[in-house]
Amino acid sequence: MSADYIFTFIFSVICSTAAAGGRHALNGAIPPEYQPLAESAGALLLGVIVLFAWLVPGERAALTFTEAEVAFLFPAPVTRRTLVHFKLVRSQLRIFFSALLLTFSPVVSAATRGSMRLAGG
Repeated sequence: MSADYIFTFIFSVICSTAAAGGRHALNGAIPPEYQPLAESAGALLLGVIVLFAWLVPGERAALTFTEAEVAFLFPAPVTRRTLVHFKLVRSQLRIFFSALLLTFSPVVSAATRGSMRLAGG
């Protein structure tokens, strides 16, 4: 999500200071013969970022339980596997609902619409 904000900021705010009429300065800036190279470079950069985030662990635990969950679920007769599944399904349901809302939301800014078009949406 933050990558989209950065993309929107860089390409919509900084680079859109074209002449009058509100045209974007980068409209057609990449020649057609270099577009496959630019797409491959972007995919490689995104892959490196994802690989780095995957290999270098974060500061916090991947699955954190609230105090209430610890008090009620840990003494309960459930396995660790069931507890992990509970947390994963709960987080996936939140992500699914957010994605559903964003997919069918009628309010989409022009900058987001442009970046979604570039992403293939």
